[in-house]
Amino acid sequence: MSRSRYYLLVVLCLLLMSCTRAGGGSGGLDGMFGDPGLGDDDAGDDDAGDDDAGDDDDDDGDDDDDAIGDDDDATSPPGDDDDDDDAVGDDDDATSSSGTLSFDPSSVTAGWVGWVDLQLQNFSIGADTQVCCADETEVALFDFDGDSAVPRGWFFFSVLAPSSVSWGMEDLGVQVQDSFQVTPLPSIPTVAAGMAVESGVIGSPEGYEVYAVDVPAADTVLSVAATSTGSTSFEPWIWILGSNGMDLLAINPIDGEVSSPYFANALIEDPGLYYIRVMDRQQLGGSDYSYDLDVALDVVGGQTSVDVPEVESNDAAPDWQSLGTLGAGDLLNLSGTSSTAGNNPTTYDWTGDLDVFTFDLEASSTVTMELSWPDELNNDFDAMLYDPSSGTPDVGAIESTYSVDLGMASLDYPETSTIQLLGDKEYVLMVANWDGQAGASWDLELRVLGAAPSP
Repeated sequence: MSRSRYYLLVVLCLLLMSCTRAGGGSGGLDGMFGDPGLGDDDAGDDDAGDDDAGDDDDDDGDDDDDAIGDDDDATSPPGDDDDDDDAVGDDDDATSSSGTLSFDPSSVTAGWVGWVDLQLQNFSIGADTQVCCADETEVALFDFDGDSAVPRGWFFFSVLAPSSVSWGMEDLGVQVQDSFQVTPLPSIPTVAAGMAVESGVIGSPEGYEVYAVDVPAADTVLSVAATSTGSTSFEPWIWILGSNGMDLLAINPIDGEVSSPYFANALIEDPGLYYIRVMDRQQLGGSDYSYDLDVALDVVGGQTSVDVPEVESNDAAPDWQSLGTLGAGDLLNLSGTSSTAGNNPTTYDWTGDLDVFTFDLEASSTVTMELSWPDELNNDFDAMLYDPSSGTPDVGAIESTYSVDLGMASLDYPETSTIQLLGDKEYVLMVANWDGQAGASWDLELRVLGAAPSP
């Protein structure tokens, strides 16, 4: 099994465990929900890294951009004489029958997320099917299930969505679309920074609450926590949304390294009004699904980074390089050189030079990492994180029982991650060249965004 195939399976298994496009942001959120695709793992995906729903990264209608549905790629539908004279109304422009799409449910409330049945007539979802006819600031398809009797999608609607929102699909130039009727939220309360600034209840299944927060300065970390005050079954799921009420800037994890209270942090680059959405992770609710909301705003503009070159040897446990204890706002620029590169083609383990560091956090915090290297075409660097609390981890192993999922062992460039880690606990960070040239250099930016708000 190839390495790309291996990671495709991992991504599919973790689809709902990882966070999206961040408006103008970086840091690994692009993999949070990702592009679900429709007909196969690539269909509907623009493969250019921005993962904007419905964007094919090409100009429709030209003859050389290889956009799905343009003239040079189209397959002639039944009844098409394909004479390419492009006269309006002639046979080569006609389709044999019109397809239709309708939704169930077709009426939603702004900010709603959930499964929608896609009821189709004379249209089949295939390998070339992609999202079309949608404004990505109004609606996004986060997941797709084509195995059920009726295909369905997991949709999210902006908390500021208009009363009518269009969405559709395109396959080889044939489009089907319909519109959702959207009920606007009656009001969105604005909250200030502080502890227990709002008390809320997720009163029913699929329920959610939305708040606005004014961020007055650029380069501010917005931290939000929800502490359950009722049912022990309640798992608060916090989404921090962009100023358009749609872009998913941050989300608190539910699986893996999870702390209490549940919290999320986002680096806000531009001042403005942003949105907080709270729901139950399982989309349950009831009168006892109550919580207190905490909000913090910390300006980090002008923050000075600390350069940390790797010091060899640091492959073996006794020589691992310590980064010390890190706190909110810390920004490290790690750099190094891998004297050798390589991997085991059977186990996918790294077999070259391992550059290994250790660190711990003052408190449970959101951490972002970005790994890059100058010679992108001839090298493939990865990063792995290990938990040594139950023993010395087998650093260099990809399927280690000590690993903490970073999502930075892939074919991506750069490798990025946004992850929440626990305080008062040591972590082991490894950088290695999976495939490439001996002596290649690398750089890794590690930023501690922040912890849960505190008094």
